[in-house]
Amino acid sequence: GSLNSLDVSRCKNLTDESIKALAAGCTSLTFLNVRNCEKLTDEAMKAVATLTELTSLRIFGCRKLTDESIKALAGCATLTTLDTTNTLRQIFKASRSVA
Repeated sequence: GSLNSLDVSRCKNLTDESIKALAAGCTSLTFLNVRNCEKLTDEAMKAVATLTELTSLRIFGCRKLTDESIKALAGCATLTTLDTTNTLRQIFKASRSVA
């Protein structure tokens, strides 16, 4: 069978390139937990957004993500659960400091 659930939370050295490869090779993922993967940026979320079967995503504590990630993920028609705890707070805080 193919991989449909992956938890790589707290893998602090996980990079955007790793997530891009994962999204390209594991297209049937329905659950992905990248909680506290501190190196991930919007590029990783753009790749995640291509997963057409993804229903649940945890990006808790991914502090380098910006509103670009949320925009990309908004296009995920199958996504029903998105845990952004401590991530959105950072996004909104950054957007207010720029405005």
